[in-house]
This record gives sequence, C-alpha cells and structure tokens, in this order.
Amino acid sequence: MYKAADNALWASLMIGDNPQAARMRYKLAIKRAESLGFVYRPLAEILTAEPLETILQRVESTIGAQLCASKT
Repeated sequence: MYKAADNALWASLMIGDNPQAARMRYKLAIKRAESLGFVYRPLAEILTAEPLETILQRVESTIGAQLCASKT
C-alpha cells in the first residue's frame, strides 16, 4: 500500500537527497492520506482499482484540505 511513498523515499536516497528530509516526506505523505481517511496508495493502483466515486472523494478531500490550509 505504501509503494509510491517507498519509491519516492528510495529515489530520494539514491540521488543523494538529505536522508532525514526524504524520510520526513515519506512519513508526511502517509499521515496526510490517513488524516483524510484514506490509505496511502499509488495513484495508478487507485485509478485502476477504485470506482470513479471513490477517486472523486479522494480528490475532493485533498482539494478541501489544501483550501483549509491556505486560509490559515
């Protein structure tokens, strides 16, 4: 379930990014998905496995969270 986050973490580490920053981005991506009520999953998996309604809920939740964050 965490494949995309894992891939991003390892890619960052392989190109020499700051390991602590890469791990923090990984943890934040997972926590953000969970805070919105979702399991962190790769986009390709979501698009092929989920019905359109679920995909739209994920998008709307993400947009709503971004709008709330920008107002504070």
